[in-house]
Amino acid sequence: MKKLLTLSVMFILCLMTFATDFMRIKLKDGNIARYEVDNIEEVDFEIGKDTSIIGDTTAVDTSASPLRFRITSGSTAEVVYSYLYANIDSISIPSKVRIGDKIYNVTSIGENAFNNCRNMTSIQIPESVTSIEAHAFWGCSGLTNIQIPESVTNIGERTFSHCSSLTNIQIADGVTSIGCGAFSYCDGLTNTHITIPASVARIDSCVFTGSNLKSIEILEGITSIGERVFERCDSLNKIEIPNSVTSIGWSAFYGCSSLTSINIPESVTSIKGSAFSDCSSLTSINIPKGVTSIEDMTFYGCSSLTSINIPEGVTSIGNEAFYGCSSLASINIPEGVTSIGEWAFSDCSGLTSIKIPESVTSIKGSAFSDCSSLTSINIPEGVTIIEEFAFSGCNSLEAKLLIYDKGTKCYGWIGDRTKCTNVVIPEGVTSIGKYAFSGWSGLTSINIPESVTSIGYNAFRNCTNLNVVIDNSKDNVEVDNYAFQGCKSVTYLK
Repeated sequence: MKKLLTLSVMFILCLMTFATDFMRIKLKDGNIARYEVDNIEEVDFEIGKDTSIIGDTTAVDTSASPLRFRITSGSTAEVVYSYLYANIDSISIPSKVRIGDKIYNVTSIGENAFNNCRNMTSIQIPESVTSIEAHAFWGCSGLTNIQIPESVTNIGERTFSHCSSLTNIQIADGVTSIGCGAFSYCDGLTNTHITIPASVARIDSCVFTGSNLKSIEILEGITSIGERVFERCDSLNKIEIPNSVTSIGWSAFYGCSSLTSINIPESVTSIKGSAFSDCSSLTSINIPKGVTSIEDMTFYGCSSLTSINIPEGVTSIGNEAFYGCSSLASINIPEGVTSIGEWAFSDCSGLTSIKIPESVTSIKGSAFSDCSSLTSINIPEGVTIIEEFAFSGCNSLEAKLLIYDKGTKCYGWIGDRTKCTNVVIPEGVTSIGKYAFSGWSGLTSINIPESVTSIGYNAFRNCTNLNVVIDNSKDNVEVDNYAFQGCKSVTYLK
């Protein structure tokens, strides 16, 4: 038995001496690959697009980075918010990150990622990033400079809002979308010239609201300037609008108090309300021929505006459109305008004359109130309504309102008896609003036609030298309280 066992062991040893060594590799599909060890000279681990097993030496392991990441797809990840960022003063975002045993491309800086990181002074964004999401750097008041890489196509809402120390920023040519308020209230952009690339196409709402940028260039290709884009940009003194722009949004340049002039291209067909409100240094502006309406408060408070040309295509002038344009000496309202809104020219204290076209049918309340230098104005025959306060406070107009006397077929000045002996409010006017001629102490005589059926509260109050004649032959005239309080005399024709 012992002899048999000895022979068996010797046999096995002989087999091992002449056997070939193999390397066994178990694959993911369960199969086993066998390779002769003697034939293997070198083993290389080649890193291709699939780095899920071996890894990438350029990738940063999450354990070695203070940043936190969220997987967004099978190959991408984004930087996400963490309260631990509060004490970081400088950070470099990696282009690749290893999460577990797999590598992901960092393509996004997530919503609120670095929100209110006031100690952060600098950050480097890699070329792998294509999107910077909403509020990503909101309130980073210590951030002084940032370079947006060419790879970025989207800048979200209020991304850099309230980055008060940011002195320079460049918007890459590849950016196609800039969200509302993206650079709003960036007080440090005082000496910065910013160029908005044509790839953006449309500038959305509030992008630069409250920022102190000095000049900006909008490249050809952009078609729209959204609402409140440059609102309260107090330092903005130069802007170039390309011929591709067709619309300027509501309050787009509201409060740009350093803007002295602006050229609006002929391509623009729409200028929304308050677009240039409180541009107190604006001295002149052109309105393109394609614009058909001057909307509410469009030039409100433009106190340095000395001249403006309203094109023939305009049909309406909105409420408070030129309110407080105190340097405006004269203005031509073209034929085609049918209505002049409330307070449209109120407080235009430098306005000395104005011609209202025959197309106008109504003069709204306070339209010319407090135009203290206005010495001449015509009321065309087609006007049917003069609303409340329409000429209230026009102290220089007391004896010089040019109106048409249908009966005598002549134009004359109120109070000037040498040209017309009987000057009247035009036939066709049906209503005289409250306070319409209140306080015209120089007015001596006026006839009110039978078409007038309503005379408002205080309409002629304190016209101390005025003798009023009212045609009430149809007994249908309604006179409100104090309409003629303080007038010299009132006569009703029956």
